[in-house]
Amino acid sequence: MKAETKQHGGLHRLGMTASALAMATVVASPALPRDLPLMGSTEATRILNVCATERAPLVERDKDYEALGRQQFFTAAKTGVAAGAKVMFTAFVGNLVQGGTGSSGNPGLLSQDNLGKALSLKVPGLASTPPTNDQAGAKNDQLKAWAAIAILVAVTSTIDAYVRIKQEQSGGDLRKAADAIEQDAAGQLPVGRLTAEESTRLSECRTRQVSDYRERLASASNDKERKALKRERGLLVDALNKDVDVTGDVIGQQSKLAQTFTQGRAMAENTSEAQVLGGQKPAYAETASTEKLTLPPPPASVASAVPAPAQTVLVTLRSTQVRSAPSATGGVVMTFSPGREVRPKSRSAADGSWWEIDVGGTPAYVRGADLGEPNAAPKPAAAAPGGKKGGKKGPSGPPPLAAPANIRAYNQSIIAAREGGAGRLKSLITDIQS
Repeated sequence: MKAETKQHGGLHRLGMTASALAMATVVASPALPRDLPLMGSTEATRILNVCATERAPLVERDKDYEALGRQQFFTAAKTGVAAGAKVMFTAFVGNLVQGGTGSSGNPGLLSQDNLGKALSLKVPGLASTPPTNDQAGAKNDQLKAWAAIAILVAVTSTIDAYVRIKQEQSGGDLRKAADAIEQDAAGQLPVGRLTAEESTRLSECRTRQVSDYRERLASASNDKERKALKRERGLLVDALNKDVDVTGDVIGQQSKLAQTFTQGRAMAENTSEAQVLGGQKPAYAETASTEKLTLPPPPASVASAVPAPAQTVLVTLRSTQVRSAPSATGGVVMTFSPGREVRPKSRSAADGSWWEIDVGGTPAYVRGADLGEPNAAPKPAAAAPGGKKGGKKGPSGPPPLAAPANIRAYNQSIIAAREGGAGRLKSLITDIQS
């Protein structure tokens, strides 16, 4: 559970999170249990259990993350990341919940059987609940299932796989995907804050334990007492090391989520970590990168276009350039004015953020961010008396997204957990060994 993220692709030093295959290898190795007695010693057990109440919730959360990593997802994830979000969903559900093969798109993913099993997953930050049979609760169940799947992918797979799932959940709209990522961070924020509180309580308990040890050592009156206290010191250091491991594992998983939320939001907005975090320090690196991130295109092996939903009608949100290729370097064919109706044929597989349209029988492309629902089109200014247009000029596009306050707060909670937990416990080890 301690695999570091690797650098590759266009992200340079940022990199993606550990691949599903690598994570599978890590999880397959038997981990040292965090809640078993040390060396089978009664005295070691007594020393470890001085802070049993404080360490118990962290041990339980560590088990929850490990259980997510053992889900039958890795083969599906490896195939799905290569084939894009839609294929990934079908394979993911068939393997993860073992409840049906699923079909292309949402119906297979959210079949009643699959929905119930996705809801039953124990995901930190999400309540495990049985599916609701009445119609009123069905939509809420669907949202819970999506959230469970998204967090599982964030924990076990790559950042771009996670963003593609949020994009698919948002109907292909990366702006909505950015907001959905913020909502995922909002769901995990209480877990991050709770981890910080629990880590602090554990380190405070061990601080009291170390202080008691030092007082007894200072008052030891003979070599026999001092020799016994020396043995106790070794057992206390072992207990502290186990605490460092369990808090480090939990905080490591949450740091990975913080990176996924931060870089995923940056990809969805084509911006940088520094802009997402607003000058704050990230939980997973020393500094936030100023390099702009974009969602990598699917591999050439899946270069078939994704058809647009039947009868899709969108409008231009601003003055929009129509290009000869799905790229900012494609030649400009013409320019659409704001509010023009557009009927896209398919989403370009070279870059999922472009739509293919028909211009006089010739394929052309417009950026998906420039299109929106008809009710999102800018309204013309009202005409003033005398036939002249008056009033303020209408908006040129949708309003800016709200600042990612939950993503920023989640990063801060992880930093607090690290400083108040693992960092303080390591200082106690140094202190007692001196």
